[in-house]
Amino acid sequence: MDNLSLELKGPGIVGILGPNGAGKTSLLKLITGLLFPNSGNLTVNGHSLSERREKALSCIGSQIDETRFHPYLSGEEILRFSAQIMGIRDSEVESAVSDAARITGSGKFLKQKVGTYSSGMKQRFSIANAIVADPEILIFDEPTANLDPTGILEFRRVVLKKKEEGKLVIVSSHLLSEIREMSDRILIMDGGKIVFDSDRESSGRYLSVTLEGKSFRMPKNLAGTSELTESGNKITFRLENGTSNSDVIRELLDMGAKIREVSESEGLERIYGSRTSRE
Repeated sequence: MDNLSLELKGPGIVGILGPNGAGKTSLLKLITGLLFPNSGNLTVNGHSLSERREKALSCIGSQIDETRFHPYLSGEEILRFSAQIMGIRDSEVESAVSDAARITGSGKFLKQKVGTYSSGMKQRFSIANAIVADPEILIFDEPTANLDPTGILEFRRVVLKKKEEGKLVIVSSHLLSEIREMSDRILIMDGGKIVFDSDRESSGRYLSVTLEGKSFRMPKNLAGTSELTESGNKITFRLENGTSNSDVIRELLDMGAKIREVSESEGLERIYGSRTSRE
């Protein structure tokens, strides 16, 4: 990390994007105490990780990188152990394990030894292990890797349910579509830095218009737009807040433009491409 200063609050879902090596996993490992900062301090729910480590970590459930479990224990045994060390009462452990298994769809293989699990089963089980103690903060690192489409949809339901319950959920990924679909706040990382924070700036909306022929002369300033770019018959505008697609199209038609095709896109892809290094 490079002089990183960041505050994450719930309830809500924070999505972290970035290319491989951007620092996403390192950041999550710092928050969960798996790495130690060279300087500065980390606090979780007001508890310093350096001074009140046990109290701080008791608030977090996580699935980081490739979470490893003892291969000769069953999933059920590991979930019981995780629930107990996270402070779940003995009388409530079985209920906690059952709930985590049901929510993640991992109940059908929990009695098997973890060493026999497929990649997809391990991923589902890692998510179950993260939520079994119902912590206030949930952290997931590339959680949908190795999941089939059904597993991906189930994970999204888990995340949205936890948000509704008032939790802070932090999810890292290099898939823009995944993060954009579920997140309330989006961070983009590169080189150990936050290069975009949707709480501080908008990703924007872009409208692309393909014209018939090349006779139309595009004005330099079109009301409600900026960042005009032209490529052949295709013109792309960044739409300012409050500007609708129909506003721009109507103005172009009034100017005599003959429009063949119109498409809209989010600016997140553009920001990601311009502010991150190539993988």
